[in-house]
Amino acid sequence: GFEPQSCTFLHHLIKVTLEQKLKTLRTKFKIPCRKSTRLYIVADDSGTLEEGEIFVRLSGDVDVLDQQVVMLRNPCYWPGDLLVRQAVNSPVLADRFRGQDICVLSSKGERSQADMMSGGDYDGDMVGVCWADRIVSKLNHLEPRPMMPT
Repeated sequence: GFEPQSCTFLHHLIKVTLEQKLKTLRTKFKIPCRKSTRLYIVADDSGTLEEGEIFVRLSGDVDVLDQQVVMLRNPCYWPGDLLVRQAVNSPVLADRFRGQDICVLSSKGERSQADMMSGGDYDGDMVGVCWADRIVSKLNHLEPRPMMPT
């Protein structure tokens, strides 16, 4: 039989295979979280939301979130690309976006919330939204990334 210690080719083949598998695990590893989803983002053109607030509408068990959430946009380069925001229940926005899975970001403030997440905008960008308390509570100290000079 073959033994990796004595067969250079077999040793190399096993080593390359293991390195590829470990690289895949490091780059493609995903941990499922039931209290999270990916949503398209839009700006609140009605002015309903205050600075730092968001509105999250979901189909399924949870209709509208009314709690702190963590948002991120890929690619995420900097810890400040994760935003912790207060999701609020707004009857105006709930009626306007009935039946849609969407994340509405406040348009108030000096800087767009989308821009705070890796320079995002409102041209079809999606964000990951997580409302699992165990995750949100660990990340609520993060500050947004400073605006980059142009």
